[in-house]
Amino acid sequence: MDSQPNYYLVRIQPNPNSSIEQSERQKLGKGHHQFIDSLVEDGVIVIGGPIEGKAGGMIIARGTNLDSVKETFDKDPMVAAGGLSIEVNAWRIKHGDPSILG
Repeated sequence: MDSQPNYYLVRIQPNPNSSIEQSERQKLGKGHHQFIDSLVEDGVIVIGGPIEGKAGGMIIARGTNLDSVKETFDKDPMVAAGGLSIEVNAWRIKHGDPSILG
């Protein structure tokens, strides 16, 4: 039986079809960062950050199942408003030492 925790890769990207005005985008951006910080504090986000030279970021998250992780990130104010899109994939660690993820 595999006792490895459930990890998920979350890719966050700007939504190119978003029509959010700049002033609203700034407000939502603050909410986005507060939301991400709260997920770090709650232990949902293991590690994450922007991708160098690309728009958006990547997060390694813990969760019970794929749907619950998607539902969690859908609550991000910027995602809910359509300014960002997310892609969530289950991640099975096959190589290396998963204990470094905590």
